[in-house]
Amino acid sequence: MKSYSFPDQKPQLLSQGVFRWDFWDMPKNGYQHVFLLEADATLNPEERHHNKVRIREFRTLDGEKFEDLGIALMPSESEADWDSLSLWTGSALSWQGADYLFYTGRRRREFWHQRIGLAVRSHQGSFKREPDFLLEPDGEIYCSDPEKNSLGVAPAFRDPFVYFQGGSWQMVFAARDAGKPGPYNACIGRATSPDLRNWKLQRPLLSPGIYGQMECPQMYLTDRGYLLVFSLFEGDLAPELGFRKAGLYAWESFEGVAFRPVSPKGLLNEEGNRVYAQRLIFHRGKLFVSGFANEVRGQFVGGMQPWMEWDSHPFEGLSPFQKPS
Repeated sequence: MKSYSFPDQKPQLLSQGVFRWDFWDMPKNGYQHVFLLEADATLNPEERHHNKVRIREFRTLDGEKFEDLGIALMPSESEADWDSLSLWTGSALSWQGADYLFYTGRRRREFWHQRIGLAVRSHQGSFKREPDFLLEPDGEIYCSDPEKNSLGVAPAFRDPFVYFQGGSWQMVFAARDAGKPGPYNACIGRATSPDLRNWKLQRPLLSPGIYGQMECPQMYLTDRGYLLVFSLFEGDLAPELGFRKAGLYAWESFEGVAFRPVSPKGLLNEEGNRVYAQRLIFHRGKLFVSGFANEVRGQFVGGMQPWMEWDSHPFEGLSPFQKPS
């Protein structure tokens, strides 16, 4: 399996006094818009996740020069609201005169409980929350336990990725399978919608029973079927697998066969400790890979790894899903 390795480069989008990490992109009018998480810098970088994390937006024509478009969304000012503590990773798309920003949110009194919300803007306005929209674990298909598990890993109902397939909108997200006991019950959840606003939870797209969490999932087309990628840290892999590598993992499905790893380990890139939450970016007919700069010599860095073109990937016909006309 052909993989790739990131060169040693200074991260992009660094800024004094703030931490920046997980990002996702949205093509629009020839630009690639980039949304990323941002929080005021703290003494302990791990505390950034709980420090009024906001979403900042940039755009670029070439992946090298970025225009700062400002804060796209802030946590709610009301402590009672479900997204008042921090905003986490999301998905964005532009369709029929509006931009849709799906995002993860948390509040202090349900510290680890995660929900998925939606904010929408017209092409001339700013993002406004959809007050009647909320997705959360149901306790039957997806675990609703609000506490960390025996591995010390937080609950999961986050990181939505939205695309159109088979006549309806699809969402995949990081979750836990309520039907599987034990800490290695991470799964890729799935929901469907006819209109981007009304969603129905479905059975997991993938629930292998060997991972403690499966973060930042993304779905793509290939000539043979579908490619699913997601991120793992070393501690997310069950001991019986016999290896532990942080990085980007990939499973594929083709000819009606259930998803399976693209290689014996399913590992596309093993540099997750250095570049985590990696993304495939399709821009102007080319495929790039990036992620946030995680650690150098054990110290958090932040910012975005410079885009690297990946023209030697092994997946024939790899492409994003197309939106309906």
